[in-house]
Amino acid sequence: MLHAGVILKGVRPGKYQVRIVKADEDDDGKNLRKPPIAAKFFQFKNSGLTFDVPMSSDVTLELLPR
Repeated sequence: MLHAGVILKGVRPGKYQVRIVKADEDDDGKNLRKPPIAAKFFQFKNSGLTFDVPMSSDVTLELLPR
């Protein structure tokens, strides 16, 4: 979780509206030209994505290509 510019480990249980944060560089440090995902997913209000965090278990997020 990002809070006041600091990345904190974990979040409180509950339902969250989420967005995707794109990387500016690949793993080799090269600048990325165009993100491989629609721009609407980069903003909370447009993403339509939500995530339920349970009280006491790990969460795994699996992304699949179209």
